[in-house]
Amino acid sequence: MKSDFLKQLDTEITGLIESLGPLVVMVGDETVRPRSGAVIEPEHIVTIARWAEDGETVTVRTGDGATHPARVMGFHSSTGIALLHAPDITPGHPLSAPSADVRVGRGTLTVAFPSPEGIEARLGIIRCVGNGYIQTDSAAFPGFAGSLVTDWQGCPIGISGSSGRGNDDYVYPMADVLAIAEDLRTHGSPKSGYLGIRTESVETSRERRGELGETSLLIVGIEDESPAARAGLMVGDLIISVNGSKTPDHESLITALSTLSPEGEITVELLRGGTYTKISVDPERRSGGFRHGHRGGRRRRP
Repeated sequence: MKSDFLKQLDTEITGLIESLGPLVVMVGDETVRPRSGAVIEPEHIVTIARWAEDGETVTVRTGDGATHPARVMGFHSSTGIALLHAPDITPGHPLSAPSADVRVGRGTLTVAFPSPEGIEARLGIIRCVGNGYIQTDSAAFPGFAGSLVTDWQGCPIGISGSSGRGNDDYVYPMADVLAIAEDLRTHGSPKSGYLGIRTESVETSRERRGELGETSLLIVGIEDESPAARAGLMVGDLIISVNGSKTPDHESLITALSTLSPEGEITVELLRGGTYTKISVDPERRSGGFRHGHRGGRRRRP
C-alpha cells in the first residue's frame, strides 16, 4: 500500500516537472552569468537581475538547447524583477492561474534552468509567509534566481528571488510578480537614483535601537567623483533616511532611490560620529545594465 502511494507520487511529480519544463528558460551566456527565467505568457519572461536597462538584449536558452534573443522591457529595482520580450518563446501551454492556497506547510516544487545542463528541480514546503514574500525550506542554489515555484498541483506560487548560496528560498508571490510585470510592460523601468556608495546592513548599537531599530545602513565605500563623494558623504556614515523615508537596510534605500522625481537634489539624513546631520545630494538617474541578481548578500552598491 505504502509502496503504491510512493510510486504514484513519484509518477505525478515527474510528470509535473516535465509539464512545467517548457515554462522555464535559462537567461544568460558567457557575458551574463546564467540564471533562470519563467515564461509568464507567450513571448514574455520574468527573471531576477541586479540591474537591467530597457532595450538591452540578453540571450535565453530553452530546453531543446536552442538560444534566442530577448529584449528587456523593464526592470523593478526594489525586487530585481526584470521583464523580457522574447518573440520566439511560445510554450505549448500557458502558465496556470496562481495558487489560491498559500500557507505554511504546503508542498512546493521549484523548477529552475540554472545552466546549459538543463532543468533542475527541488521539492520543499512553505516555511514562512510574510508581507510580500514567501520562504520555503528548499535550498537556493546558483542559477535558481528567477525559477518557477509551484504547489504540487502545478499552480504557481511565485518566482524565486534568491541568488543561491544554500539559504532558504526567498519567493516573490506570483500575483505580485504579474502586477509588476504588467506595470513594466506598460511604463518601462522607473529611473533609480545612483549615489555611488557601497553599503552594509549592520546591527544598531544597543543605545540607538529605540530610535533606529534593529539594523542600520553603514556606508563602507564611496566611488571617486560620484554624487556621494561630491556631496561630502563619508565612509562610516549611517544612512538614516532619504527624503524622509527611513532606510534601515539596502532594500529600503533602493526603494527610496527608485521613487525620485526626474531631477533635483535629495536630502540624506546621516548619523556621523554620534551626531545627526542632513546633506543634499544630486543623484544620477540611471537604469544600469543587465547583471546577475543577488538579493541575499550584505554589501550592495546603489
